[in-house]
Amino acid sequence: EGWFSLAGKNFQPWAPRYKCLQSTVINDAVAIKEAKAIRKLEVGEVLQALDVPFSEKTACLLRIKVRAEKDGASGFATVRGNQGTVFLKTFVSSSSSSSSSS
Repeated sequence: EGWFSLAGKNFQPWAPRYKCLQSTVINDAVAIKEAKAIRKLEVGEVLQALDVPFSEKTACLLRIKVRAEKDGASGFATVRGNQGTVFLKTFVSSSSSSSSSS
């Protein structure tokens, strides 16, 4: 058990869904060098996170295991590239909060 205080704008809650901001791919392996592309992710596509993001040390990438809502394809995708490019961003659906108010 424990607690923490939220101060400033440095805190960003982990969300179980991500939206594709720039085209990237879902790979079958964690390490980019050994991975094969499963399929291309399109801009605007929504993904379900299957685990928390992690750092892929050899390529200096932030990666995450995901499942595409569009077709159920699952694998590993890059959240942030080694040059700081953001490919996936946490996504909170506005419909989930409004459905509980009715």
